[in-house]
Amino acid sequence: MRVSRIALAPALAVALASCATRPAPAPEPRAPPRPAPRVVPPMAAPPSQLQWQDAPLSPGDWSWDGGGGAASFGPPGQPSLVVRCAGAGRVTIERRGVAPATGGSLTIRTSSMARTLPARSGREGLEAGLAASDPLLDAILFSRGRFAVEATMLPVLIVPSWPEPARVVDDCRG
Repeated sequence: MRVSRIALAPALAVALASCATRPAPAPEPRAPPRPAPRVVPPMAAPPSQLQWQDAPLSPGDWSWDGGGGAASFGPPGQPSLVVRCAGAGRVTIERRGVAPATGGSLTIRTSSMARTLPARSGREGLEAGLAASDPLLDAILFSRGRFAVEATMLPVLIVPSWPEPARVVDDCRG
């Protein structure tokens, strides 16, 4: 028996359709790529306090005791800072206030230099000694309008650069 091509066409179409694979699903649309996060450098923390050059001056004035070879800074009758000629070409810087019994340090900051000096407990606070020829004394005397004195466990003093300590240093230098 002979089968006509026309009769086989539907059977052939069904057979071919059953062999075909399913079409691949359409790819899911991708979300556009996120731009990389912009890295912003962290802002500097605001200063917790003013820099010593910009801080207000500590209360008080300089006074000079020519007979005692000392210049004192602070409110009248309550000096906070004393610069004294200790004799033998030595100058002492005394930061008055309650100081640790074991001593500590004095840090002097001027417009041209800063230095930390070892200090011992003195009569009424911490005191540090320097040779009268020490360049730190010149830096104090010629600082631009002010200098700072930081002492262990005491508030920072912002002191004006006035002539009184210069007189003490000059007298001590001879």
